[in-house]
Amino acid sequence: MFRLVRNFVSQFLFFLLQLTYVSPNEAEVVAMAMGADYNSDDVLNQTNVNNDPHSLIHRLQPYILKLLQRGVIYVVLTLGEHGVVLCSKKQCHIDNEREKMRGDAVQSNNLCYLHFPALQASIVSLSGAGDCFVAGTLTALSLHKRMASSIAFGIAVARQAIQSELNVPSDLLCEEDLQGKYDSLTR
Repeated sequence: MFRLVRNFVSQFLFFLLQLTYVSPNEAEVVAMAMGADYNSDDVLNQTNVNNDPHSLIHRLQPYILKLLQRGVIYVVLTLGEHGVVLCSKKQCHIDNEREKMRGDAVQSNNLCYLHFPALQASIVSLSGAGDCFVAGTLTALSLHKRMASSIAFGIAVARQAIQSELNVPSDLLCEEDLQGKYDSLTR
């Protein structure tokens, strides 16, 4: 599997110049940044490391910065139970997104990031949570919501997936007013 990812990433790195958003998890951000040089043992299999969000960002910072230096504007890093981190190279990108958000954006060297904690959930299944997060985030963006609000909506949709036996909860599949769905999940 990692060979497939390695080959794919190395052949298509030029696409990064055309991307505004990428939403990798920890392993994927390393693979995307390293391309053919990817070795998961380098970063992910460290023992006795602190896995709080700020420590994870510090450990993954070189890989995130590599993607941002290649032209990606936002890295939306998913950290499972630790939530989501919106990363950008420039402070102004994050400052524009943190309106109405609790907490401050953190500037660390050339990386600015804003952490969104995961919502408490009764876990039934983790299958589909990442897909639902991306779908929810894109839905909110398509409703012209700010990036921070869109991520919050994506997290709320992922929470619904986690609490369902289905990969994608059936009430997310109904044709309904998307604005109404957004409003109900972000109250």
